[in-house]
Amino acid sequence: MNRLVNPAKVLRTLRKTPILLEALLEGVTQEQAETLYDGDWNVVFVVSHLRDFEAIAAQRVRDLLAGPNPTFAAVSNDELIRDNNYAAADLHQVMGEIARLRRELITLLESLRVR
Repeated sequence: MNRLVNPAKVLRTLRKTPILLEALLEGVTQEQAETLYDGDWNVVFVVSHLRDFEAIAAQRVRDLLAGPNPTFAAVSNDELIRDNNYAAADLHQVMGEIARLRRELITLLESLRVR
C-alpha cells in the first residue's frame, strides 16, 4: 500500500529539528538573541514562538486522536507574546523546552499503530 506520508521519515524529521535549531544558534548569547531582529521579532521571540507552537501542535495531535472532527481554536501571536512574556524569556531555557516538548510528541506518535 502506498502512503502519502512515510511515518519513519516524519519521525526522523521531527527528531532532527531541535538538533538543527541548536546547531543554528550555537554560540549565540542571550544579548545577541535579544538584539538581532528579523522584522519586528528578535531571536528570542522567534524561538519562544516555536516553543509555543510546539505545544499547540502536540495538543492538536491529541485532539485529533481523541475523536472525529476536532475544532482548533485560533491562536493570537500578540496574546502568546504577552501571556508567555517573550521579552523576559531565556533563549537556552526556551530551546530546552522545545526539545522536551518535541520528545513528548515523538513518544506519543511512536505509540500509535500505523495501519
